[in-house]
Amino acid sequence: MALSEALERNPNLARWACHIRQRLVERRLSLLTGAGISIECGAPSWSDLVASLAKKVPGFDDTFAKHKTGKIQDTMLTQFIHSRYIDEYLKNRTDIPDDHINIRARIEWFSEIRNVIYEKIPSDIAEIEKNHPYLSTLSTLCTKCHSTITFNFDDILDQIATKNTPEFVLPPKTTWQLPEMDSQNVSYIYHINGLLPQNPRKKASEKLIFTEDSFLQVLYGAAGSNNHILHSFTNSTYLLVGLSLDDHSLKSILSTNAMRSPGSIHYIIHWLRDSDALSSEQRNDISRANFEMFSLVTIFLTSEEIGEFIDLIQTGVESKPSKPDDTMDEAFIASIRNVSELATVRYRYYIAGPVGSGKSTLLESLRSFRTLEEWPEKTPPELYQDHKLLSEDQRLDVNAWIYRQLKIKNRLFDHCIPGIHIMDRAPLDLFAFSVDEKENASKAAELESKVEADGPLVSGEILLVVANKETLLERQLRRGRIPTTVKGGMSYDGESLQKQREELEETYPGARVYSSDECDVLVLAKRVVADVIFSDYNPLNMSGLNQSRKAAIPD
Repeated sequence: MALSEALERNPNLARWACHIRQRLVERRLSLLTGAGISIECGAPSWSDLVASLAKKVPGFDDTFAKHKTGKIQDTMLTQFIHSRYIDEYLKNRTDIPDDHINIRARIEWFSEIRNVIYEKIPSDIAEIEKNHPYLSTLSTLCTKCHSTITFNFDDILDQIATKNTPEFVLPPKTTWQLPEMDSQNVSYIYHINGLLPQNPRKKASEKLIFTEDSFLQVLYGAAGSNNHILHSFTNSTYLLVGLSLDDHSLKSILSTNAMRSPGSIHYIIHWLRDSDALSSEQRNDISRANFEMFSLVTIFLTSEEIGEFIDLIQTGVESKPSKPDDTMDEAFIASIRNVSELATVRYRYYIAGPVGSGKSTLLESLRSFRTLEEWPEKTPPELYQDHKLLSEDQRLDVNAWIYRQLKIKNRLFDHCIPGIHIMDRAPLDLFAFSVDEKENASKAAELESKVEADGPLVSGEILLVVANKETLLERQLRRGRIPTTVKGGMSYDGESLQKQREELEETYPGARVYSSDECDVLVLAKRVVADVIFSDYNPLNMSGLNQSRKAAIPD
């Protein structure tokens, strides 16, 4: 498989494939496509389109050449060409009534654009599909994604997606108007710059946007569109295909989203003409810049590899939403093992930390990942009281409830689909809330007997969020939690919270540690996401650690 070679350029390719497919299964994957897709069909590049349109204006050749020499941007040149073309049309068509002339001029202008775009594109969709390296599988992915946003005027992707839509499933709806946010059961292809169908009898959009500020026109040109786009980029994961990040407004919205919601990441396929087109240093520079500036994960692939990758991420996923099926996951796992025999397919992370460290706030920021909150069920009031001041019966009741929660969470973690999963609180965190070593011994035994009755504690990497005692105490006070001075209780002052940190560091040797002292949750989220996406995955054996803790406690 070509993807096996791509692993050398993209060491984390299997992890990214698992995550993208996971988002697809969750109906949280969207596509963003650009000219690169249509160029493979025979459509002109943007520069070639502009040059061809310039030839439609009599006597414009010399001026056009001077503009090019003066390095006038293509977007501005297009405006020049459009104005000249309309002037020539109005001057030469005196036979058309005044109240029709502007409409006819627009129709003729659109016709010229259509002719240039489709001039070298075959009229037979089957021929296009056969010769394009990945359009067929991309169109199938369209039918499984909630939304596709495209910068392209042409409807080639739309036609092939309709052709490849399974029976009894609605094909993606083609639109140039902002789709409704609540249309969850209908896939759509949104032509953000406008639409010129290959068939001239089909309806085209009223406008074609030839400016790099297309996203800004959508953001500020229609009521509610701002919220729609920002909401989409925050709560969905986008896969960018056929784009080069030349669009300034796209970069603007990506950077804005990266600053506002650093826990939301997107993927971009960086097309390579040849497998060795870029050096490792070039790839590293591009990858780092894209992630730091736009929260984009860059995947470097050739055309053939793009097709295989898009095939891979939709293995076992149907166009019509359905209940999870283990056999579908098994098909995907088998496919990914063909690419990387030893690939991990389930990446499980536990967020641990002392009270007030910011771990729960961090979890809320990780929008692009499947997360499990601290407690699956409604919490009893005793849970929020100082556990050292509870009666023996109360403590037993609380512990029984906690073990039930741990059992539920462990079962969910054990049976999760391939992808990236992050849980608030790890199973051994309860050692940081013990009265003494005797209670730790009891907890270790009860974890084994009550939680592991279904199976061993699920291994996972620990993301340990810490802070110094002054910071922890300040956060407690801000939440209105006044340290108690009752004898025998845990005061939850700085010293007590510092002991929690020390206990957790001892419990989880090899944890990945993050300090929340001098950074806000947005900076912290960015650091965590970078490790989850790029760093080596080092899960800890939770059952083994529990056994070691149990054995270390004297009888």
